[in-house]
Amino acid sequence: MITKNICVNDGLANGVTGHIVEFVENNDGNVSHIIIRCDSPKVGRLHQVTCPHCHGRDTVCVTREIDTLDRRAMTLHKAQGITVDQIAISTKDLFGSEMGYTALSRI
Repeated sequence: MITKNICVNDGLANGVTGHIVEFVENNDGNVSHIIIRCDSPKVGRLHQVTCPHCHGRDTVCVTREIDTLDRRAMTLHKAQGITVDQIAISTKDLFGSEMGYTALSRI
């Protein structure tokens, strides 16, 4: 998940999810860029035209300094509008039946 706005006009904004595809190293062997395949194909179209790492690919890259998080969990609100194959729900602090319905409707 991207946790900072990079280029909002291109869809590269806080909360965008995807999968890490590759780490690009510089001459020193340090990671200089992280290549990400975003869940939405609309994200990063402008970036893909100008970036030598992503040109012709359905990926975007971010510099190592940009905050990205490995998210295998998310809030119900962040999951709004998505459908998943499997889900684990913590009912410890469930607000009410509405939250339970929202969680179960994601499957």
